[in-house]
Amino acid sequence: MIDNKFYCIDAHCHVFPDKVVDKAVGAIGGFYNIPMYWRGTPDVLVKAGAQEGIDHFVIHSVATKPAQVSSANHYLASVVAEHPGKMTALGTIHPLSEDMERDINELISLGLHGIKIHPDMQGFKLDCDGFMKAYEICQARGIPLLAHTGDKRADRTNPNRVEHVLKSFPHLTFVGAHFGGYTVWEEAVKVLPKYDNMFVDTSSTLFWKGAEGMREYIKAYGVDRCMFGTDFPMHPASVEIKALKYLGYTDEEYEKLFAGNARRIYNIT
Repeated sequence: MIDNKFYCIDAHCHVFPDKVVDKAVGAIGGFYNIPMYWRGTPDVLVKAGAQEGIDHFVIHSVATKPAQVSSANHYLASVVAEHPGKMTALGTIHPLSEDMERDINELISLGLHGIKIHPDMQGFKLDCDGFMKAYEICQARGIPLLAHTGDKRADRTNPNRVEHVLKSFPHLTFVGAHFGGYTVWEEAVKVLPKYDNMFVDTSSTLFWKGAEGMREYIKAYGVDRCMFGTDFPMHPASVEIKALKYLGYTDEEYEKLFAGNARRIYNIT
């Protein structure tokens, strides 16, 4: 609990098996050229969360090859089982899957609550054919999808591609990580908030834009469409929480930011 008052869900956490965690976390740090704050295992996540007032975690991973999809999703399901009441997982998919519907059926059968993709790290455009097939399935079945969005170094997940997806699938519950546009925030908030099916998390933004930048982006999307997230293992949650508390929202708004919206979007009970 935050201040013994607000139940808190961290809606954006990467976790990895112990045997590969150092390589995987190193790859993330290298990709973004930033230091990692934590060792990205589930046990470290729970321990850190207990210290910082976080009660529940939305976890995910990324498949960089189609062959990794099933094993990654089984791993995520096992982490949820090992931490009852503490974790909700989003499964991974890959745009070159031989059978996208099979992969999505499997992750749902494993009890995962949605899908997370990272087109930049997977090496594909957000609106490539394989991902568009996944969006079609998710829209039809009411499955929420979280995507890394934004990177000024490449045109894979930038607002033009997000807008294409939102227009093409107006009933898809689409969550754009990092306020919909990592490193291209201003462009994102100009075009994306007008789409009712666009939701965002707050992760990996404070470090670059400060608390006032976060205030601007929360205002653009509206409190009802924003979820607290840290991008574990990248940043300390205490700093992110302090920044949000500084912004002076009402208790009702904080309840939505810290937990209520994530409960609703990812069907967390």
